Amino acid sequence: MKKIILVLLFLLPLLVKAQYPTSYAGVPPYQVYIYLGTLPVDNGYNYHKIKAEVLGGGYFGTSLGETVFYIANRGGGLQVNKVSLGSNYTDNYILKAYNRTDGTVDCYLYTNNYVAVAVKSFMLGGGPNLITNTITTATPSGTEITPLPIKSNLVTDVNGNIGIGTESPLEKLSVNGRIRAKEVKVETNPATWPDYVFEDGYKIRTLQELEGYIKTNKHLPEMPTAKEVEANGVELGEMNRLLLKKVEELTLLLIEQNKKLMAQGEEIKKIREGSPRVRKSER
Repeated sequence: MKKIILVLLFLLPLLVKAQYPTSYAGVPPYQVYIYLGTLPVDNGYNYHKIKAEVLGGGYFGTSLGETVFYIANRGGGLQVNKVSLGSNYTDNYILKAYNRTDGTVDCYLYTNNYVAVAVKSFMLGGGPNLITNTITTATPSGTEITPLPIKSNLVTDVNGNIGIGTESPLEKLSVNGRIRAKEVKVETNPATWPDYVFEDGYKIRTLQELEGYIKTNKHLPEMPTAKEVEANGVELGEMNRLLLKKVEELTLLLIEQNKKLMAQGEEIKKIREGSPRVRKSER
């Protein structure tokens, strides 16, 4: 029993810290400003940072997740990093910041129609860490900083898609940037793998037919055009399948050409052996 009490006493500060002190459901007036904190002047003494956590977004169950903003104001102006887990916040609220005449920066969450959020924000440095999130309908004083330099570091949406450097991932993993890996394994449907090219009865274009197609279309049959690649990118599994198919078709063409060359060589040899003039010149 004593052990249980000790564990509960240990967890109590964590549970209290995990609570959201401010919540707002979008009843008229829908558009309100939720105060997140004030950053000091951008100078050599400013080490302060704000961490603002926003749970939810809209009324619908699809708006289920949390977005975290990391905000600082030193070294070239305001800097904002964003991480969203299971949520797309853009339709229901946005982050806003205002430069005040004394050089400090006020940060707010500005809500839209049918918003339902719980908010908490912390300040690194300068008094109490937990900030009191007041709610007001009045436009904050100062000059709005627009556009805000928000860097989207990581996004996961309600469909389980993950985006790195992109706001709206459409695949299970969307990366706006370079990827480095030791190895990448792409699985594909074995039924579509082009071993069928070597099956009896597979019809292949002649070189003359290929030449005509290339002159007309400026690319190989079945291969995407440059414009299609620019618009849609390249699917590695599908592209490898197509490239292998072209290599196999080219191999068949080379085998066929080699047979023709060998047959021509035999014909030339017979002609040379049967010609008296050739035999005489070789003596």
